[in-house]
Amino acid sequence: MRSGQKGTKKLVGRLGSRLLFVHYRYDARLTKRFTTVELIVAETDWTPPASPIARVRVEYWEAALRRDVKAAGAKWDQADKLWLLPLDRVRELGLKGRSCAD
Repeated sequence: MRSGQKGTKKLVGRLGSRLLFVHYRYDARLTKRFTTVELIVAETDWTPPASPIARVRVEYWEAALRRDVKAAGAKWDQADKLWLLPLDRVRELGLKGRSCAD
């Protein structure tokens, strides 16, 4: 249950805004209910790691594909005549087989 829902009010009062979730576990054999909580114990800034860059070949006559690649944020490498695109975007566009080795 999310913090603030019915069944979490007492714990919200005790733990405050650090409380994220409350879980109730039941053990029929022991006839017990266990209450577990998920808490925020620290908060820091974080920047996700950049996706590796793939080099993708798109032929000149493939105008629609070129538009899609550009829309996905690809950068043109004039020297090698290849598009530079994050690997996760290459996968999303189904261009894995077009990737060129460095």
